[in-house]
Formats: sequence, structure tokens, C-alpha cells
Amino acid sequence: MLHGTWRINIVFALIGFMIVFIASMMINYFPISLFRGVIAFFIAYVLGYFIRFLWALTFAHVKRYSGDHTNVSSKKEKTNEQSDNKEHSQKQATKNDDKQENNIESKLAVSSEE
Repeated sequence: MLHGTWRINIVFALIGFMIVFIASMMINYFPISLFRGVIAFFIAYVLGYFIRFLWALTFAHVKRYSGDHTNVSSKKEKTNEQSDNKEHSQKQATKNDDKQENNIESKLAVSSEE
């Protein structure tokens, strides 16, 4: 359900590390800046899963909707074809009924003349 791979999380983590490390280096010593950068790396890595999850939810809805939309239109076309077929079969049935009634009437007329 997540969009992308764990590599995206690594990219988020590296970006977080670089931002915190550079900002911390301006004020603190190297070991403290490195420690804070590592903490930011892990936080950004976990945050990457959350961002990917939200991304997947957002675009799964869009894909699902667009997929259903095409299916709905094809269903409408099938329904229209089926209704046309039903109308055609009803007309054929009416014609057949009329023919049968005419045949019965003609047979009755012939038998009553005899």
C-alpha cells in the first residue's frame, strides 16, 4: 500500500541529517552536531514511511476513481446495448405473436367456411 520503496526513506533521512547537521555545526562542536544529525536521520527515516503512506492513500483514491469512472462508462454502454437488444427482441416477439394470431384467425376462418 505504500508508494515507492525504502530508498525514498533513505533520501528523506539524508536530507534531514544534512539540514540538522549543517545547522548544528554553526553553533555546536562536531560530535554534538553529528549526534543530532544521526537523531534527525532516524526521525526522518520513520517520517518517510508516514509520508509515503499518505501519498499512497491520496493517489490510490485518484486511481481507483479514474478506474471506476471508465468502468462505469463501459457499463453504461453495455446497459444501452442490452436495452437495445431487449427492445429488438420485444419487437420480434410482438411480430411473432401477430403472425400467430393471423394464422389462427385464418385457420378459424377456413374451418368455419367448411
